[in-house]
Amino acid sequence: MAIQLPILVVDDQAPMRQAIVSVLREMGYGLTQEADCADAAMQQLRAGGIHAVISDWNMPGMSGLELLRWVRGEPRYLHLPFMLVAAETSRETIRLAFEAGASDYLIKPFTANNLKERVRRLLGADAPVVAPCPAVPVASPRVIGEMESMAALSRMKASSVLIVDDVPTNIEVMTGLLKAEYTIKVAVSGARALEIARSTTPPDLILLDVMMPDMDGFEVCRQLKADPTTRDIPVIFLSARDAGDDVAAGLELGAVDYVTKPVNPVVLRARLRTHLKLRNAFADLERRNRALVESAALRDDVERITAYDLKSPLAAILQHGEMLLGAPDLQSWQQQSAQAIVRAARLGLDRVSQSMDLFKLETGRFKLDVRAVSLPDLLNDVVGDVLAVSGRQVPIRLELPKGVDAADFRVGAERGLCLALFGNLLRNAIEASADGEDVKLVLSRQATQVLVEIRNAQGLPDAMRSQLFEKYASHGKPGALGLGAYAARLFALAMGGGVELLADPAGGTRLLVSLPAQS
Repeated sequence: MAIQLPILVVDDQAPMRQAIVSVLREMGYGLTQEADCADAAMQQLRAGGIHAVISDWNMPGMSGLELLRWVRGEPRYLHLPFMLVAAETSRETIRLAFEAGASDYLIKPFTANNLKERVRRLLGADAPVVAPCPAVPVASPRVIGEMESMAALSRMKASSVLIVDDVPTNIEVMTGLLKAEYTIKVAVSGARALEIARSTTPPDLILLDVMMPDMDGFEVCRQLKADPTTRDIPVIFLSARDAGDDVAAGLELGAVDYVTKPVNPVVLRARLRTHLKLRNAFADLERRNRALVESAALRDDVERITAYDLKSPLAAILQHGEMLLGAPDLQSWQQQSAQAIVRAARLGLDRVSQSMDLFKLETGRFKLDVRAVSLPDLLNDVVGDVLAVSGRQVPIRLELPKGVDAADFRVGAERGLCLALFGNLLRNAIEASADGEDVKLVLSRQATQVLVEIRNAQGLPDAMRSQLFEKYASHGKPGALGLGAYAARLFALAMGGGVELLADPAGGTRLLVSLPAQS
């Protein structure tokens, strides 16, 4: 039976929208709606009837994060389930999403099964089936609050509590107190409690008496915490022994709480609710961390496969571009266009190779081929390629010490990694500079190292300075992967050098690249 809950999918890329909608319809959510920008999404939300939103983060105009903030600023949408989808995996972006009120955060690329799991969690496994309606008013915060309370009660009822006590009357009393809220399991001995805890349907929490024959509660807890399959089950000791040493001993064994008899029913219920909420929160956090790891691994696989698949078409473009350059009687504009095609194809191949080299370095499978490289010559090549593709009016000036021969600036390195290293850093410097501002490359020589300082007038934001060389770190650059500086530093380290960020009293950005000098 179709689940008649209208879900709005927002993404400026039609293929991505269609992929998400396809998965939703496969799950039974037939009343999906689509929007290709945040403005269109806002219009559809104002029309009413939307039960949940799945929105991309990076969109032209208003971003998905800004759409989320608008949604949470409207009282009638305060509790609307809202999932943000993004390629960003940094802690900062995830923190921003949840601070803005995201119900969930899904990282691209993702599998269909991953999306299904997150949608079920977003909407609840027992989402109600309602009659289709073109414009159902959004429920008020009071009604939504009541619904959330009912859902929380339902989840609590689904939780199971194991009561362990050798006195049947004690079990009867505790069962009478808790059976309205939880599924109750009982054990009259420590051995039986361990069997139930290790079964295929373990309890969500254990209420454990201390004083029992054969095996006391402390020994039961000790064995539970020593077993990887049961150590995460919360244990609350329930005992008439209220001496400080007993309480301390129970907590040191790993129990989450210690309640003394006679039991205050109100206090006991409150403590159970608190510890079950904590357990559910930790379990949810673990699921999210697992999903993040899986998504990151999938993203790396997709990047690697994509890079491999791009090499052939880029090589073909390069070949045809070079053939055009060799054609006779080319007009000036045709010559310039052919040169631009060749440069762009070479840059594309370099980036593909860089991506594959980065993966090999990260996995310890890169084989370094060190040779003598003239750094001034290589930097001139990099500057020409970067400027040709960027289209920016940013002069790049190469400065060598006066009276020093360019041959003194040879390094022992791998040419391909050097091209990628300086290409990444120069592209970042150009993108950060205003038209007409200089980017300087200042070379110097030490006894065993050649140094290249890259200077540009624009300073880095404070938030970016501390994470410049982290993977996927980016700030205010739409569509950026945040790999340039990270890859550059990794390439330099692989060749026995390094990259560091220097202080600049003038407020600009100074990066220092070091590579081993060729003797």
